[in-house]
Amino acid sequence: MSECDCLELPPVRRDPGMGATEERMKRTGLALIAIALAGWASLVPAHAVPPTATPSPGYEARLQEQRAASRAVVAPVVKPRRAKKPRAH
Repeated sequence: MSECDCLELPPVRRDPGMGATEERMKRTGLALIAIALAGWASLVPAHAVPPTATPSPGYEARLQEQRAASRAVVAPVVKPRRAKKPRAH
């Protein structure tokens, strides 16, 4: 017995009772099952959060400042009316 005898695999044989049509139907059926599973998997909602959705402490602080500033009531600046000079007749 040589060293390689234990690693040899027996030859793979097709089922002798299965014809070409049955083989094609089997492959088609497996392909349809794979497509159905992929379609079902695409309908499952993803649970991953994109990195931009994680809160940043600096951004949150600036956002709070901006919101507080927009809530503050600022009186509108009114320009004084210019007095008309009387016309000389």
